[in-house]
Amino acid sequence: MGKMYLLYEDDNRKLFWDESSPEEIAVAQSRFKQYLKEGYLACRIERDGNRGVQIVEFDPKAQEIILVSMVEGG
Repeated sequence: MGKMYLLYEDDNRKLFWDESSPEEIAVAQSRFKQYLKEGYLACRIERDGNRGVQIVEFDPKAQEIILVSMVEGG
């Protein structure tokens, strides 16, 4: 079971998919692409949970994907 988290201010959204379900993968992939177009950065969390790796394409075999909004600095 894969999980995708969208972290945005106080709103944390979650989406789950089963990698054996093409329908669930299609929904998750579509949302992933939508979030990237909106400017979010995506990271796949490594299986050991110690670090994330930035990704630009949806990975249906990922256990966890976290999407975060860009922060303006100054």
